[in-house]
Amino acid sequence: MRVGVVYTTEVPNANYRAVWPAEALRARGGHQVQMLEYDLRRKLRYDQLFSCDVVHVYRRADRGVIKCVDDLRARGVAITYDNDDDIRLAPKEAETYKAIGGAKGELDFRGQTHMMRRAHILTTTSQGLASRWACECDCPIEVVPNYLSPIQFVDGPRNKEGVVIGWCAAAEHAADAKRLRITEVLRRVMQRCPHVRVVTIGIRLELDGNRYVHHRYVPHHDLGRVVRAFDIGLAPLADIPMAYTRSDVKVKEYAAAGVPWMASARGPYADLGPKQGGLAVGDDAWEDTLVALAASKFKRSQLRRRGEKWGKSQDIARNVERWEAVWERAVALAAAQRPTQAGRVAGLR
Repeated sequence: MRVGVVYTTEVPNANYRAVWPAEALRARGGHQVQMLEYDLRRKLRYDQLFSCDVVHVYRRADRGVIKCVDDLRARGVAITYDNDDDIRLAPKEAETYKAIGGAKGELDFRGQTHMMRRAHILTTTSQGLASRWACECDCPIEVVPNYLSPIQFVDGPRNKEGVVIGWCAAAEHAADAKRLRITEVLRRVMQRCPHVRVVTIGIRLELDGNRYVHHRYVPHHDLGRVVRAFDIGLAPLADIPMAYTRSDVKVKEYAAAGVPWMASARGPYADLGPKQGGLAVGDDAWEDTLVALAASKFKRSQLRRRGEKWGKSQDIARNVERWEAVWERAVALAAAQRPTQAGRVAGLR
């Protein structure tokens, strides 16, 4: 099978949803893989994809990509499209809301629906998103979880002084911090536990600078090393619609780095717990559970060992057959539709 992948590094999740699966398929052998990084400042040159059996497009839905997909479909190439985020759900508290939320989000989403309706198979990360996409298109939808790259399985020194509570979160998690009062929770934990320090990556909290470090940005290839210095990793999710469309990859990243985690008992984390290396807690249990876990080195070690075992099972190399099966199914669907392909594409314009 010849697989083409169209992606843009403007969205970091492209690694999980396009780049790493394609690289793992190439490493596995038996398939040819053609990667095409899309630079929005230049015209998309996609003639190199004409010989592919299937082309996978990650999230982009502008005119250049739609023209690419229409031309490929007209030649009988199968199309899979991955959308792992419903931008209409962006919370107003997020710094990015003005750029992607409200009317702007609705407009961008209309472009995404054009892509969804052109795909032979649509892929996404959660059943919550799959249910939402089913309202927009009638093609098959496959839920494929986010898996981990080898760069996320890191060795190296751990924290040896006190206990570090860490939270790695993008800007939209400001809504979770506000609604769950995470700043206040951590402030009280620090008051009760003088040996506790806090580190955040991405999101910034108003905490005492003597025991708090904020990293505005850490490159993906360095993230595992920084996270490995956490003693407890946080993954809070407030009770808002976006929480129920999230992936569970954050706690997978913690587990792979050997970090016991605490997460909200909702959305992607509702069915996870000690077997996966962490604790899922209710909204009113964050403070006391953090204090107890910070005080128990034995419990943290126990969760760390379980998490590392689970994390290894989430390596993309061990799970690439999930993507392989999707792409093979798309090729079969395209072959079955080929006699009427030109008419279907024309009808989508």
